[in-house]
Amino acid sequence: MDSKEVAKSVDFGTVHSFDSLLVARHGKVVAEVYYAPYTQGIPHTVNSVTQGVISTLTAIASKDGLLDSPNHRVLDFFDRRNIANVDAKKKTITVQSLLDMTSGIEWTERLGNSSAADVETESEMDSSPDWVKFILDRPMSSAPGNIFNYNSGNPHLLSAILTKLTGMSALVQCYIDF
Repeated sequence: MDSKEVAKSVDFGTVHSFDSLLVARHGKVVAEVYYAPYTQGIPHTVNSVTQGVISTLTAIASKDGLLDSPNHRVLDFFDRRNIANVDAKKKTITVQSLLDMTSGIEWTERLGNSSAADVETESEMDSSPDWVKFILDRPMSSAPGNIFNYNSGNPHLLSAILTKLTGMSALVQCYIDF
């Protein structure tokens, strides 16, 4: 591995506001960098990473035959719950629309440098005792599949579905010290 290319990657992380960068080759760490204000061992929210992992686990569940179709209706997995605001739109949310961030569930999430003045649904969810209920009870802002809206609740619902399908939790806390 060319050390100049690794150095370019480190610089790229600085320019593009990375949280951290880890480069491994043949099972050995060749570069590990943390960009302020992040440091090693301090956990923080990594929403898009979570979305990527949950999407991968959903694909594996589909490949293994545990999920019959990405078009499976989400409410079918939660038929024993008393869900608020059920309407024709909510009944048509599918696993695919959760994966695509097009669920139509009303959600406001502060991204990047957006204004903190908006009420942030993710913060409300964090203080809720039952995240799945909080997400499922949200009203619909659009029909599923029509409008992209970044929604941290979507991967959480996918995680709950995966737990139902596999009997295993997707929740993993990992702290690696090299």
